[in-house]
Amino acid sequence: MNDPNHELTGPNASSVTVEGTSKGKRRAADRLNIPSSIVRDSGFAPGDKVFVAEEDPAGVVPKPCLVLLKVQPSKFLADYVVANGYRIRVTPATLKKCGLDCENFQVDVGDGKIVVRPRSESTAP
Repeated sequence: MNDPNHELTGPNASSVTVEGTSKGKRRAADRLNIPSSIVRDSGFAPGDKVFVAEEDPAGVVPKPCLVLLKVQPSKFLADYVVANGYRIRVTPATLKKCGLDCENFQVDVGDGKIVVRPRSESTAP
């Protein structure tokens, strides 16, 4: 379905836990869609380039993680452009390169930074 507001349901749908804001959905074989509220709150806008790193440049977040940055780091795995509607869609290949071969994620917001980590059982609702 091409409707961007369509909610995924069924056995292949899984949730993305987003601390303090909203939830997003991801199909097992599809891209991870970062919620637009998270993208906006992090200071990204449509047309901005986003750089993907497999570690937090500040060293605060332990691996495995995926960090989406507004400023280009010295080493990055991929780059994306923020789509209209404040959408960032991370490919399964990029998630796997970062060691995130899982279904449920925790997404943290920062100024010019979005951190995606595996959701631990202790943070499950």
